[in-house]
Amino acid sequence: MYTPVAVMVDFFSGWTFPRHLYSRQAYKLWGNLPYEKPNYFTDGVLDLLYPGYQDASYYKDERGFIAPTPYGDIADCLMTDAPLWVLKQYPVLIIADEIQRSSEINDKLETYVKDGGHLVITSASLKNMPNGIAGICVGKKAYTSASEIEYNGDKIQETAEYNLLQLKYPSCAKVIQWSDTIPVTVELNSGKGMITVFASPFGITDQPQCELPALAQEEQVLAKPFPVLNHVKVLLNNIFSSVQLFSANPALSMITCYKGNNEYTVLISNDKWYPQKFHIGTKTGKIASIKELETDLSEMKAVGFTPKIVRASIGKNTHNTIAGGSVRIFKVNLQDADISVMPKINPDRPKHKISLVLRNTLNIKEEILKRPTFFEHYDRVVVDWRYLYNKEKNRLQQEGDWINRQKLKVSVDLTSGINLFPDLRIVNNDELPYKKSMAIIKNVMDKMSALGADVLLLSTQQTIENNFTPENFNKSLRETFIELADYAKEKNIQLFLKQVYARTPSSISDLKKLVDDVNRGNFTFSPSLALLLLDEGNIRKNITLLKQMKIENIVVSGTAKDIHQQLWNTSYPLYKYQNKEKAKEILKQFPNVEYIMDGIYASPDEEYLDVKNIHAILAD
Repeated sequence: MYTPVAVMVDFFSGWTFPRHLYSRQAYKLWGNLPYEKPNYFTDGVLDLLYPGYQDASYYKDERGFIAPTPYGDIADCLMTDAPLWVLKQYPVLIIADEIQRSSEINDKLETYVKDGGHLVITSASLKNMPNGIAGICVGKKAYTSASEIEYNGDKIQETAEYNLLQLKYPSCAKVIQWSDTIPVTVELNSGKGMITVFASPFGITDQPQCELPALAQEEQVLAKPFPVLNHVKVLLNNIFSSVQLFSANPALSMITCYKGNNEYTVLISNDKWYPQKFHIGTKTGKIASIKELETDLSEMKAVGFTPKIVRASIGKNTHNTIAGGSVRIFKVNLQDADISVMPKINPDRPKHKISLVLRNTLNIKEEILKRPTFFEHYDRVVVDWRYLYNKEKNRLQQEGDWINRQKLKVSVDLTSGINLFPDLRIVNNDELPYKKSMAIIKNVMDKMSALGADVLLLSTQQTIENNFTPENFNKSLRETFIELADYAKEKNIQLFLKQVYARTPSSISDLKKLVDDVNRGNFTFSPSLALLLLDEGNIRKNITLLKQMKIENIVVSGTAKDIHQQLWNTSYPLYKYQNKEKAKEILKQFPNVEYIMDGIYASPDEEYLDVKNIHAILAD
């Protein structure tokens, strides 16, 4: 199906049609929240593409379920979670909503333009892009005007005052619409593509243009409080027309499908209950041949084909007329058409295995759903052991069913609890708390299968100050890990000894010896990038030792010191770490392992920028 236009809304917009079935509620989001200004723009853009679509279910003649398509049915609707490979399939992308602030979306739209797309965006959404797009950004000034707008030598008069935000743009950009001396719309070629920016924040009037409240009543047109501005309509009309392949009576609905070798299938439908004139023309090249495909229209003679209120004749299909309620399909061949067929675009697949550590998590499903693009970056999450310990097994089983359907992998991290007191200990210097700790750890492993978790991260602990020699400590540590590894093997769980600051043993050589002494196939080592960087003088030596081990994952974060050069953070986001080249040098030594993103992030942007940094390091 030929749909060159994508209409995009924010993933969390909750947008729904202006009218609602079985209710007289109008202009609501998420079922019961009122529309905000960007949501009226979404409605306005869709009404340009599908005039009267919002009338569906409110008229006895059933209008609105099939709507006219003045440009053909050329649009798909997307949300901001759409991956870049999907966006690249649309020559035109209309941002028909206010997009929330996001570095990830900023990068995605920037790349979309540079790779050949035509992005159309309003100033309110552009303002939320931290880096602007293609060198265009929004300034601090705002204007209110009622002046005519100049466009291609014509004057466009708005029905009411309109607001504009200041646009800052490179000298190579072109202002295509002016309000006196104020730029109204800016256009810029960037890379292989183009960006068009409306200075209007939302592309609509600032004040309501109808009596309020707007009522959703049967057999009545729903008033639009904030209609699309005329200068926005004119430009969108030109953009939509520029990607239109075939022309027909704009009062009809038209769908185009590409068959290959300049052959197309064109469907024309009449949503009215009276005959209308129709034709099929081409916007490029010429029609070499056109043939109507035979369809069974016997239902048009059946009782109940038309709504009860229809009394007049629906007419007949002729060479230039389409009957009311009729659908006709044509095979059309074009000649000398200026058309480029896009190559098939295959979905991007994550090239590397990356885990995200979830902190203070109440529900894994909710954490994933809060991150619409999660699976573009990660294939696994790491949760704290308390997540399992504090829940009943049957509850974890219910969560596990959803996790399994998403093909999400789960690891469990014990290290926050291995603190000797008050939680867990893994050396037997005190029999009662040791047995209690081992029972808790095994209980967590028992629950892991219910959740679908297959990896358990654990660590050593601090040494015992009194009445427990280093020899006893090391012996007990080894025996504990052997017991846990054997127990985990029965449940197909892999154990990873995680390198943690200020725990014993601390050196890579001693940790390697511990893993070798445990000597279990499901027990191996997980080094910390932060601690490798901290031990700067031994980086080469430690990498050599690590390469002698079976390294399957690395805990990724940087370190931070205070003004007194005291270490205070080993979970510092790596993209903020000063010596990125040294971190890159270490990570490049282990290109095929799982990267556990262990940074503590202040915002979703920080989380994205950290994983973006990893992608860049590994792609270099």
